Amino acid sequence: YDFATSEMIFRIRGPSGTVRLEIPEHSSTYALFEGVQRKLNVEGPFQLWCRDQPLQPSSLPISASRFGNGEMLTLVQPKDVVAEEEGAPPAKLDDVDMELDADEGLVKRQRNPQLCRHSDGQQCLHCCSLQPYDESVQRHADKPIKFMSFHTYLRKLNTGADRGKFTTLETLSCRIQPGCTTHAPWPAAICTKCQPSAVLLSRQPFRHVDYLQFESPELVNEFLNGWRSTGTQRVGWLYGKYARYDLVPLGIKAVVAAIYEPPQGGTADGLMLTEDLALERVDALAAALGLQRVGWMFTDLLADDKAAGSVRCTRTLEDGHKTTLFTAHEIMMASRLQRSLPNRVSPRYSRDGEFGSKFVSVVVSGQPDGTVGMKAFQVSDQAMSLERDEVILPSAEGPGFMFVRPSTDAQYVPDVFYAMTDKYGNDIKTNARPSFPVEYLLVDFECGAATTKGQPLLPGPARAFPPANRIPARQTPAALRDHLKQPGSLVAKFSDFNLLAYLATDPSFTDLQPEFPALLAAVREQNEMLATNFQKSALWKAVEDRVGLSTPAPSAAPSSRSSTSAYPTPVPPSVPRPAGSRPDSSRSSAPEQWQCSACTLINYGGSKCSVCDSPRPRR
Repeated sequence: YDFATSEMIFRIRGPSGTVRLEIPEHSSTYALFEGVQRKLNVEGPFQLWCRDQPLQPSSLPISASRFGNGEMLTLVQPKDVVAEEEGAPPAKLDDVDMELDADEGLVKRQRNPQLCRHSDGQQCLHCCSLQPYDESVQRHADKPIKFMSFHTYLRKLNTGADRGKFTTLETLSCRIQPGCTTHAPWPAAICTKCQPSAVLLSRQPFRHVDYLQFESPELVNEFLNGWRSTGTQRVGWLYGKYARYDLVPLGIKAVVAAIYEPPQGGTADGLMLTEDLALERVDALAAALGLQRVGWMFTDLLADDKAAGSVRCTRTLEDGHKTTLFTAHEIMMASRLQRSLPNRVSPRYSRDGEFGSKFVSVVVSGQPDGTVGMKAFQVSDQAMSLERDEVILPSAEGPGFMFVRPSTDAQYVPDVFYAMTDKYGNDIKTNARPSFPVEYLLVDFECGAATTKGQPLLPGPARAFPPANRIPARQTPAALRDHLKQPGSLVAKFSDFNLLAYLATDPSFTDLQPEFPALLAAVREQNEMLATNFQKSALWKAVEDRVGLSTPAPSAAPSSRSSTSAYPTPVPPSVPRPAGSRPDSSRSSAPEQWQCSACTLINYGGSKCSVCDSPRPRR
């Protein structure tokens, strides 16, 4: 510190490196920004970040801002600043990321009664807290941790003598660097300055999401009813939010509160997504409820034993040989979806504020015991770059292999290698051409439904509204009328994502949109008074008259339901009726329901299945 001139020294880290800047301590932060602009010849808007927080120009003196001598400032010109000029809001970190950034992340240990020789208020080598990236934490956890969490990986990068001063998260690029003027363009010539480096595929040591949790098993069961009723594969978007996962140090879990099924064309062994003109409105609806699109889910189910009602296992064992859990086509699709929803990080680590993705993929397929199971995965950041730069394609060798494109006159493709262990135990590098196993591109994790009753993100009614885009269509004005006539509070009836999506996207409710934010506020805050005020609005009264609605009177007693209801909700076949329970008297007039042993469809009366024409099983 220079006491003679009373100047403070700042280190400014910019695109061209780190420079030194001296500013009088009585100067304002406005002068600091002007000095940075002159020193680095910055053109256009920029930001200064200090200790993971953006600085704001003000008239306060620098000495009052608690800067240290030699403080490191990061100059950022993210694309978010350009987006803000064009009217788009700047990108914001997820709440869970800001929470984990502020957490110290230390893993506390209990006092060892055999090795610790000190009092309870002290610590030693055997009981002191460990860093989350310590190998003993990963290895000695109750359930060994296969991949460290993303924030643990960032903590590991910030270790060492430099304390992460030069740490950056670089996205892999497999394209020729533009702007090289020393030679003719490709394919005539190429140099080491513009040539992309060779790619060495390796297992990603971290994952952006450590667990996927459905708020209730009913979400998955209703999604599977689409396959049970038609025998064709189904796909759906997962909406929820990201939260802290305590079973992994600094871990993140995706909590799913709703499943939206977009327009699709399914067959017995495949499916195809069609253009969804309402997806932007559904995403906006989710954002108004405090939710976001966190992943996608699809089925790969094939009936096996018609008598037992089991499904065939095609992703674990087949004729005694191990097969891939996720195919090359699914990895390519997951990569495109992950790139469309990138993970936002601090500009300290990435200049454009993005790295990787938290978007998850879930496949529902058969288990070795014939039951239905779920598997969750993400593709690695390397896979996202290889797919973006058109380096890889699904291979004709099999679903578990990826093909590497050869170089052509139109595109240069760098060499791709992957590490493997030979029969002698040696680690060797193998050329990935023409194809390589897809396991090098995957990051898997566990998924399941919540087992304890907590505060749900979107508490729904006792009987859910039918999902969208089912065949035959079940979202009708009659279904809306029956849904609002069921007993329960108004806010509980409206707390159904499929119902809200129907009101937000169906053309017949266009005139309802001015009052729609009031309804979303009632659902988001779970405020019964706001829901009652919305039901009393003039626009909602007009909708009631149009579809034949009548305001439901609050009643504690359940009302009877006719067998001609627009959306029957049968008991899931995987959940048997509790012993000693009596059938619902309100359904005594309806035809007896029975489950087909071949396609698991729930039929009502009749002697044959209405889908596969199988005979009704005898009791």
